[in-house]
Amino acid sequence: MNNGVTTAHSDAEAARQSAVNAQEAADAWRKGSTPNAGPVLSLAQGVDDRDQSYYNSYSNMANGLLDT
Repeated sequence: MNNGVTTAHSDAEAARQSAVNAQEAADAWRKGSTPNAGPVLSLAQGVDDRDQSYYNSYSNMANGLLDT
């Protein structure tokens, strides 16, 4: 019984490690660069400092209608 449990544990650990290695290889492109490409550039165009809250948008619309 002891050998069976040890073997099952060893097999499960080998399968887990294999899955971890495969996932790391699949996610290599997420690290910022790949062997055939330059660095991954950020898609952010800048920081929008405007207040975009619901209250602010509603107030701007209400004031615009009142002015009209």
